[in-house]
Amino acid sequence: MQRERSRSKIGLAGGALLLALQAAIAIPAIAQEATPAAGTGAGAEVAQIVVVTPPSRTNQGWDQQAADALEAVAAEAGIEAVVAENGGYEDITPILRDLEAGGASLIVCHASGYQTVCPEFAAESGVPVAVIENQGAVTPGLVSDIETQAQEVAYLAGVLAGETTASGTVGVVVSGEPPTWNYMTVGFAEGLAATNAEAQMLYSVIGEAAYDDA
Repeated sequence: MQRERSRSKIGLAGGALLLALQAAIAIPAIAQEATPAAGTGAGAEVAQIVVVTPPSRTNQGWDQQAADALEAVAAEAGIEAVVAENGGYEDITPILRDLEAGGASLIVCHASGYQTVCPEFAAESGVPVAVIENQGAVTPGLVSDIETQAQEVAYLAGVLAGETTASGTVGVVVSGEPPTWNYMTVGFAEGLAATNAEAQMLYSVIGEAAYDDA
């Protein structure tokens, strides 16, 4: 019963991550069969899976869904789950090394800002990682990539906003402008325009330091 309640909180983004995590857990074994020399992480047994999030896991959004999804996957697979929250947006290499020392078998770097440092760490350490929006870094058995399509859900949110706004003005607030969030903003704007062409959309970038507020 508790697990069912946990799943109900995962949401669309978390559900996509859950599927990606299930695939990522299987990557080492698959890679070992297909390309035995793919990397030092190939064929390694996953005993502990970690997700690194820039802010707190309790932000009721992207990061909370990731933490909930990771714990759901780990529970089903019978492995240990670790949520490394408040990683920030600077170089997280020291955090990654601490996680390696703590026994991490697979690290999910849950921010597009981590898409470079995590593959570099994986190449150096041999610890498999999953990154956000970096297909070019994919390495069999070592680096997997999670591609989101959040603009489709954002479009529906724009449709709803266009149909329900009383003032004719709606807003989008972001802390930064990585590709993923730009896709969502465009999707929202298109959904709004499709249902309420006269509505005005206000757009504000408030900076990474205000991520949780956004």
